[in-house]
Amino acid sequence: MKQLINFLVLLLFASNVHSQKLKTYVHPTDGFEIGIPKKWVVEKPGKHGDMSLLVTGPRYDKLYLEDGSYIVDLRETQPGSLEEIYADRVIFLKQMGFEVIQIGETYINKRLYKMCYLLKSSGPLTSKYLEYFTVKNNFVFTATFIAVDKNFNKLEPLFKKIAETIKY
Repeated sequence: MKQLINFLVLLLFASNVHSQKLKTYVHPTDGFEIGIPKKWVVEKPGKHGDMSLLVTGPRYDKLYLEDGSYIVDLRETQPGSLEEIYADRVIFLKQMGFEVIQIGETYINKRLYKMCYLLKSSGPLTSKYLEYFTVKNNFVFTATFIAVDKNFNKLEPLFKKIAETIKY
């Protein structure tokens, strides 16, 4: 009986995470669009570095283990193909201590994105990342979704739903 109750609670949580409504955020200067779950927080620019956008779960500061976050970044790059620039990105991620565990490709709103799953340990916590990466007009666009490894699977459907809203 206890297992059935645990299963139903997990099923309810998973369906609520995936069914969250998203509002559209349009970056005022960079022009990209991305969905933001209701009750998630758009952090003030500059609060956490020079990234274009940081969005955190509603309890991020109080209970980091339960909430995910995502970062959107837009940076100028040298001319090159998506494959060449992405190969350099993977080398950079490995040098920064990330374990690249899976690489693939997907189309979002008719644009090709490289995507990868990453792991990185920081003290006792291991975080898992899902990153979407593309190049347009000598600019690199990345959307990186982050959660503590043990909670990542619960948040992954929501992360993918948000990624499907990217317009760049």
